[in-house]
Amino acid sequence: MKKRILILDSKVAIVEIIKEVMLSEGHEAKGISLTDNFIPIVHWYQPDLIILDYNLLSRFNGGELCRQIKSDPKTSSIVVIIISTCPPPFDIFSSYGPDALIYKPFSLKEVTECVRERLIYQEKAGK
Repeated sequence: MKKRILILDSKVAIVEIIKEVMLSEGHEAKGISLTDNFIPIVHWYQPDLIILDYNLLSRFNGGELCRQIKSDPKTSSIVVIIISTCPPPFDIFSSYGPDALIYKPFSLKEVTECVRERLIYQEKAGK
């Protein structure tokens, strides 16, 4: 079940660690640390799943990027997992429409299991 995973986090070390874990799980993975052109990258790369940091150092937070992804018919079926250091109220996150939420600090096992569960759910839903 090789899938394309796109990772965006403002910290290069986190991007690289998650990318290596996704590669070791047998997925194709691309990592980005900073960009204001994330949506065009999503269209180009066509990932099955995106791991997206909420606290980005750019014009948008990860929640806003998630909302853009989920509101575009071309990308709305992509699974989006938001990761965040400081949890705002849950209703703020749910308004962005992510498929899952992971709080930092997280274990790599937690990320791997979340990705696996979401990809299985996506497959069963026929997306």
